[in-house]
Amino acid sequence: VLGQHLAEKSLSLVQGKSLLLDVGGGSGIYALTMLARHPKMQGIVLEKEPVDQIARDNIQSFGMQDRLKVSAGDM
Repeated sequence: VLGQHLAEKSLSLVQGKSLLLDVGGGSGIYALTMLARHPKMQGIVLEKEPVDQIARDNIQSFGMQDRLKVSAGDM
């Protein structure tokens, strides 16, 4: 619910933007919610191992692997 609220309230912030970087994105759920609401946007989730794999699994389960990638790293 929080992710949906964030995506809805962010319309003016992301208008005209094409890339979302979710630093410390955890499971990727917020990035997934944002991209679902903004269909022209692409995204990257930056997360440490082993949580990066959880994000990849979630992204694949939502069929968003063509729009949302995961980069493993220490922020």
